[in-house]
Amino acid sequence: MKSTLMWRYIGTGIAMMTILSGCGGGGSANTGSTEVEIWTDAERVAYQTGEDAWKDDLTAETTLVNGKKRYTFDYTGKYGVALYCKNTVDKGITLFQLTTSESRSVVLGCGQEDSASISGKITDTTSINTQIDGYGVAMGRGWEMASSTHTYTMNVAQGMRDLIVTSLDTVNAKIVPQRFYIERDIDFMGPDIGHDITLTDTNTHTVSGYDLTEGSSTKATVKLVTENDTMFTADVDGKWYVPDSGLRAEDQYFFYGESKVANQAFVYTLKSYGAENIPKQDQLIDATYVTALQGVGYDKTARYLDGLAYSPSAQSHTLRFYSARVATDDKKWYYAILSAGWLDGEESYSLPDLSGLQGFATAWQGLNAAHASISVYMSSKSIKDIFLADKVYSHSHDYFFLIPGSQSELAYESLF
Repeated sequence: MKSTLMWRYIGTGIAMMTILSGCGGGGSANTGSTEVEIWTDAERVAYQTGEDAWKDDLTAETTLVNGKKRYTFDYTGKYGVALYCKNTVDKGITLFQLTTSESRSVVLGCGQEDSASISGKITDTTSINTQIDGYGVAMGRGWEMASSTHTYTMNVAQGMRDLIVTSLDTVNAKIVPQRFYIERDIDFMGPDIGHDITLTDTNTHTVSGYDLTEGSSTKATVKLVTENDTMFTADVDGKWYVPDSGLRAEDQYFFYGESKVANQAFVYTLKSYGAENIPKQDQLIDATYVTALQGVGYDKTARYLDGLAYSPSAQSHTLRFYSARVATDDKKWYYAILSAGWLDGEESYSLPDLSGLQGFATAWQGLNAAHASISVYMSSKSIKDIFLADKVYSHSHDYFFLIPGSQSELAYESLF
């Protein structure tokens, strides 16, 4: 019984987003310029100015050590960027339709991050060690429950990471976190077979708990995301917890809620805080103020979307973009991001056939899709700020961009 409760405390691991900001920020770095820049490791790149024909004549200008290349073209107004990614297990087109007033940069990372195993033993020498029932361990987006022998093993994406351990006690049949440990700036390239951890009264931190109330039909959670992208679930059994010390200004907490509106329609809300501004108080999370997205259609033989006429509720923030996803059963996909500025009131959109462009001939063009869904994204931040985000949260159907001091809403509909 304890294992189930403690697993809930850790939560599920989530994948780093490779679409938009999984590889780092975008946004315009060339304020005052008419240059549009693209940073990507995609196999092929195409672009569109205004409503002109798509072109494939860009040449990479710079290559970074992580394999991403920089492409540019000169334009002001509506534009498009199409990127073809080919991974070992899936492949597809990611298409952006934006305006330069919203953002002059597009960033996309196609590749999956390399990962490796890390394992070790936890030794608890704190003054409360005899009352501890178990330990939650997190590093990157990996998580693990320490076994009865206090050992852990998990798979972690390579890179600069933080490692978190929280000791857990059972009080009145509820799990209550006791001490918080964080090890910073681990340059993890793996494999690491012996990363042992010793908890002491001086290297761990006490925690404070507050009530977490879920609104009607809302499922809520609270998470800590550290500077080096370790994510840790911070709620359990009706309370959320925050360490009384040990956080950095670059860490953030976010409060997330989701609600099922209809059989294939969901709404979501997320509010994020920097570590210095976490509201240490009881929280109510209710996503039902978000208007459901319903009535969008996709013609799989014509690659045609209609019904893009969503109106946010009075409590929601500004509509920033739609994201449409169509896919086959064998993991081919076409993903289109349509900004509010680019649509400019239009309620329909046809996915372009890019097969005539160099390198796109073998890419699936969205015909006869087996699956289709669409989301609409509202945020207190602009698209430029959203593209600058270097962390994301992957929830059940889409992604939220983690920007301290922001609040966002998302409405999702599965079309078929």
